[in-house]
Amino acid sequence: MDKREFLKRLALIGASVTVAVGSVAWINNRRKNANHVSNNTTTPNKETENIEKPTASSQFSQLDASSSHSPSKQPNSKQNANSHASLQANSDVSSHNKTQKKSDSLEHSKQAQQEPQKSMVKKLELSDTEWKKRLTKEQYYILRKEGTERPFTSPLNNEKRDGVFHCVGCDLELFTSKMKYDSGTGWPSFFTHIEGHFETKDDYNLIAKRTEYHCARCGGHHGHVFDDGPQPTGQRWCNNGIALKFVPQKT
Repeated sequence: MDKREFLKRLALIGASVTVAVGSVAWINNRRKNANHVSNNTTTPNKETENIEKPTASSQFSQLDASSSHSPSKQPNSKQNANSHASLQANSDVSSHNKTQKKSDSLEHSKQAQQEPQKSMVKKLELSDTEWKKRLTKEQYYILRKEGTERPFTSPLNNEKRDGVFHCVGCDLELFTSKMKYDSGTGWPSFFTHIEGHFETKDDYNLIAKRTEYHCARCGGHHGHVFDDGPQPTGQRWCNNGIALKFVPQKT
């Protein structure tokens, strides 16, 4: 074998070795890349695991924070029951208060009717001697001594004409005929009176308390008021006929 042939074969051998080494390097590089891709896909790093998969303790912490700070949009059945019971209790208290106020108002109105009443009518003041001269014996007994006439003796029981009833002592208007009704007691009776023309006081002459009323001008006694009259007042102003003077309405 000559020198030229030897060099040629040596060059071929070197080329083959270079190709083989390159192939091995290329295969190793592919394996490394494949392993790297596989590791990235199946085994996440610690940072990725912490981000994508929170721990159980952090989940419970988030739930606790949500339940303690976020208002509940839909309360449970126990809360609904408690709320309903509270509303019902408030409604019952409000209803009771309204009923109580109405009852108190009616009671106050009744007490106001029974309490002593004063009038702003200008007073007529005379001496006892002057009253005896001004009145008949029967009128004086009723008006000045707070007497009571016998029932069914007054002609005013049957008075049905339109007109006005005056005080016989001072001529102050006390009742109109439209206020009169037949109580069946034997005395002229009225369910109300001309406002401000009577004053009242408590009377214990028969031991039991009664409400006596008298003329606001002259102070003459007229009778007693009771709570057994017709509507709309429920009152009976029981008057001595002798203490009244009837003035018929002019036609």
